[in-house]
Amino acid sequence: MTNAKRDVVKYCLIGLSGLSIFFAGWFTQQFFQAPVDSSVPQRLHGYKYISPLIACDVASNQQALELQPFKKIIQKTVSDHIKSGDITQAGVYVRELNSGHWVGYNENSSFWPASLMKVPAMISVLKKIEESPEILKSKISYKNNFDENNREHFKSTEVAQAGRAYSVEELLGFMIRNSDNNSVIMLAQFFSKDQMTDVFYDTGVKLPNEEGQTEDYMSVKTYSYFFRLLFNASYLDRHLSEYALNLLSQTDFKEGIARGVPATIDVAHKFGEVDRGSEKQLHDCGIIYFPNHPYLLCVMTRASDFEGAKKTIGDISSAVYGQAREVFKN
Repeated sequence: MTNAKRDVVKYCLIGLSGLSIFFAGWFTQQFFQAPVDSSVPQRLHGYKYISPLIACDVASNQQALELQPFKKIIQKTVSDHIKSGDITQAGVYVRELNSGHWVGYNENSSFWPASLMKVPAMISVLKKIEESPEILKSKISYKNNFDENNREHFKSTEVAQAGRAYSVEELLGFMIRNSDNNSVIMLAQFFSKDQMTDVFYDTGVKLPNEEGQTEDYMSVKTYSYFFRLLFNASYLDRHLSEYALNLLSQTDFKEGIARGVPATIDVAHKFGEVDRGSEKQLHDCGIIYFPNHPYLLCVMTRASDFEGAKKTIGDISSAVYGQAREVFKN
């Protein structure tokens, strides 16, 4: 990372404390608090998915008053779905990305992120590719005979197959577009632990002292940090930040936040699911590219079944989009 880029990360992350990360059994709980910008940051235009920061300002970590209508509609939507039995709990975080202003609902409640952690995994891999572009074409063979996707509720038909070799680029595509667990295993075998944790060292986030964790440990507010790194192009270079969000815009899971916005609006997002028998968790987080006001929406839910959780996430997204049309119409 160049000194200039380190400075952007450093000054934009002042006041952050607490970040929890999990990837392939290596990462456990970490903590940070995300800042709210006191003025509109200076950004570089000309990209489809990213808006690189040139300079930023940091103010107190308070929710934006002008976005309070979002909070009211989110509270009502969540309350309605709890009453109907679709879910038992939800955490929601909305952030207008150009200004940094945000609102949340149970934004600090902890959930198990599951496949959401494929995003920081991708960021870690892309950081190595930034340093050594030839890695993108490196071939990896799938040596495991077990399909790691068998236990998933929402399955994709396009996943890495046993006995075949794939390039790192192909595996990144499977991992993000199709939420393929086989690809995660292959990438974890190819890259060392140190390589997979560069993102934390470079941003000053502490690594866990021990491995493995079973309790819920990540909030919607915490998780939003990864999408902000990509949108701001403050960790990866602009080309790879754009590349990452382009991949995320191709995610084949369309039953969550993507269902709540018109098909003409780009959505770069990732979902995750957890099945604990009587308790299910379904999450979907990403960037909705509302014209002139792209916003980040992250929803994490607990429910007795995935269908109720899926319906809730779609309805929250729809409610937020409807409010965005009112608040951002000027």
